[in-house]
Amino acid sequence: MIIALAIAGLALVVVTLLWFAGDSSPGSEGASADSSAHGASRTKGARATGPGSRHTDAANASHSNRANTAHLALPAQLSTDPSPFGALEGRIVNWSTRVGVVGAELEFVNRGVTHSAVTGADGSYRFEAPSEGAWALAIVTAEGYLPYAPELGRGGVVWVSSPYQKLERADLFLFPRIDYAGTVVDTQGQPVANAEIELFGADSGELALVGIESSFQSDADGRFVFHAPDFALLEARHPDHPTGRARVDGPAQLSHTLTITMGGVPTPSQAAITGRIIDGAGQPLAGVEVRAMPTRVGGRDPSLARSPTAVSESDGRFVLAPLDDLTYVVGARLSARPWVQSGAVKPGGEVELKVEDGLELAGLLVNEHGDPVVAGSVSLLRVYGPLRRSRVAGLSVFDPGGAFSFGGLVPGHYELEAIAQGRARSKPVAVKLPRKGRPVRIVLGAGGSVYGRVVDADTGDPLALAHVSVSGLASGDSVMPSLSSTVTDTEGAFELTGIEAGRISVDVSAFDHDGKILSGIQITAGERHGPLEVSLAPVAEGAKPKTELAGIGVAIAPTRDAIRILDVIEGGGAEAAGLVVGDSITGVDGVPVVELGFEGSMQNIRGEVGTTVAVQIRRQADPSGEPETVIVQRRLISGV
Repeated sequence: MIIALAIAGLALVVVTLLWFAGDSSPGSEGASADSSAHGASRTKGARATGPGSRHTDAANASHSNRANTAHLALPAQLSTDPSPFGALEGRIVNWSTRVGVVGAELEFVNRGVTHSAVTGADGSYRFEAPSEGAWALAIVTAEGYLPYAPELGRGGVVWVSSPYQKLERADLFLFPRIDYAGTVVDTQGQPVANAEIELFGADSGELALVGIESSFQSDADGRFVFHAPDFALLEARHPDHPTGRARVDGPAQLSHTLTITMGGVPTPSQAAITGRIIDGAGQPLAGVEVRAMPTRVGGRDPSLARSPTAVSESDGRFVLAPLDDLTYVVGARLSARPWVQSGAVKPGGEVELKVEDGLELAGLLVNEHGDPVVAGSVSLLRVYGPLRRSRVAGLSVFDPGGAFSFGGLVPGHYELEAIAQGRARSKPVAVKLPRKGRPVRIVLGAGGSVYGRVVDADTGDPLALAHVSVSGLASGDSVMPSLSSTVTDTEGAFELTGIEAGRISVDVSAFDHDGKILSGIQITAGERHGPLEVSLAPVAEGAKPKTELAGIGVAIAPTRDAIRILDVIEGGGAEAAGLVVGDSITGVDGVPVVELGFEGSMQNIRGEVGTTVAVQIRRQADPSGEPETVIVQRRLISGV
């Protein structure tokens, strides 16, 4: 999918363009997408079709009487076990509170047969494999939580069982069904009663097999209550008003409120995009996930555009609808392979996509001593130059040998990155395909830690359940979030462990408070950094939550050999220093950005308020001239 990812650290608002969960073409210039909610072209009945055989085993019912304590991010490990085909143990954890989820049901599938496990009083589960092999996590559900239920075969979490071995601390997360207070208003801000509201993607993506409510109606005050995944798209319709849409974005997630203003959306199209998926031999291919993603054409921002999904039928055919009157790119993906994408297509167009076997890339996750890391998430990125990367595939594995593999790849340059619970994110590992020899090794070290306390800026009272995180990998399966994150305790205290060494930024947010991004924090492996004292201001009455950050105040994007300035924020240090849109950053404090990489450049530009950074600038007005050094002050910027 095409994701516009804004990383506003240090008011360096970074726009990273990722095609199809990161699959990008080198010439892409601008995109926005619906990453969590997509329309569907198949019926709910078809989507509810499960495997032919299902078993719930007494051995897999947890009867733990342990206290439901807060989750500890400890590395997974192997131990001996009496189960002849091996066992998997862990906890299902509430993402918002980090306590166990009681009564959650997990379903694992292997060769068309599904077996389930149920969590106990502390959220713990035990799954004893009834046979050897690779068991894919099919479904995780619990009362009061959004389900994890992707189309069969399209989830990215797999456990490889091993006789008489138990893989422990295989922890998974569920997101609670938050009651969002929605309001529909007209262009004058007046409530719109009896509007029909639709939640796009309520039975697709990770909700494919267990959908959620998708239709609502506003009351006399224009209000309605709904549940939705993060960044879901909602549409309101009324015969007396133009159609309105809104997305469950960051401010909505912090405030638990969403306002849909009628009007201002792309023109809906009555036509569909149709097509066919074929394999390398030209034969129809069934069960392939297909997405239509809007592109930025003619300066139009498609961030509120429809982006439906479908699954190819037995004859390889698919239909993508409903759409808007925009230009789209169609992508197809089989299982966890990379996306295959089309060229630009309009509604009413026909597309044929070929999904081939391609090349395979095998690897191993190991710790700093060379021992297997038995649980982790891996991202595969296509390399388009020193600064440009795009995520083409990702998976999460529970494997006694730390093994993983990707298929369906084309020749070229790639990078692998990995993250695991309780361990630091790996350094990127460069790979050129095709390749021969041993599996690629990705090293996940112990890292360092950062600790501190979060308080209310007005009262000084501790803020419990505030979220604290550092950047991780590109998004993957929600049950195994690819970032280092925790929540504060009742005293507002937190500690993040397993942080990679180097300069990092810490993102802090809390319900009904403005967020804050702390930058320029230097982490050393094996050491604790802190304490950080973070004060968050309550959201003003009637206002939306905003993020406070420190930086030079630019929006940027990577190019072939530089970082281009897309926007200059009013009042920021960049504006004061004379930087303009179209200028390019070629170096930071004397180090070329092609050596630092995009993320490294971003972290080095960030720092504390009042400090300065020397950026080497290639002026738009003189692109062939020598870069000049400009000293820019880092300032506090709010409202990004």
